[in-house]
Amino acid sequence: MTIFIIKGDRCAMRFRSVLRTAVLAYAAFSFYEPFWRLTVRGAMEPNFQWEYAGIGGTGMSGDYWMLTCAVMFGMVLLYAGWRGRGRAHAWFMLAWMLLLFASSSAIVLADPATKLVLDTLHLELPYVWVIFPLDLVFFILTAVWVFQSRQRTAPAQPPWNRTNTVLLLLAVILLPVEYMLFNSGEQHGMADGAGVAVTFVQWVLLNLSFIPWNYTRRVSSWLRVQKSLSNDR
Repeated sequence: MTIFIIKGDRCAMRFRSVLRTAVLAYAAFSFYEPFWRLTVRGAMEPNFQWEYAGIGGTGMSGDYWMLTCAVMFGMVLLYAGWRGRGRAHAWFMLAWMLLLFASSSAIVLADPATKLVLDTLHLELPYVWVIFPLDLVFFILTAVWVFQSRQRTAPAQPPWNRTNTVLLLLAVILLPVEYMLFNSGEQHGMADGAGVAVTFVQWVLLNLSFIPWNYTRRVSSWLRVQKSLSNDR
């Protein structure tokens, strides 16, 4: 009987882990596009004109400070999420997902034909068929994650290690590469497209640097031992 209980606990833990990873990955993408992409490009390309949701500017002028505030909030939220610091981050994540869902709902209701246009990548994403369904699904998944993790505890806060430092340095090293690509070639050309791709790789590396590598396995082993001991009693 104990074996079945342990297997059930392992399946539940694995489900929570996969759900948490999916939610955080989508949240990371929502902060990348457009906030991180525009923040980096505005800093690297002084003549770059950008506009999003009623705000805009050229380079680091205009409403650029609003982009930096969104990026700072996103980095704090994702850092806390990937490293599992406390329970407050889960509720902030739910609030963020609710904001995404509410904003995409308002956009779709105002104009169902609205599209998210990415000029450099030559992409057009319709809100009603892509953005809105994704926001709805991940809002629900985040609510499930928050509900299931509200009583979950961890043995200790994960330490920052060498793997985290290496990944963070790799993300920083890409800054001069972005500067070179965004300031060479024509506007929205191949160099700009490559620069946008580099910003995405950089954002992925930055998020990977937040993950407590090698610590996750130790926590899982610790939890399995604790559950096994409590069941034996």
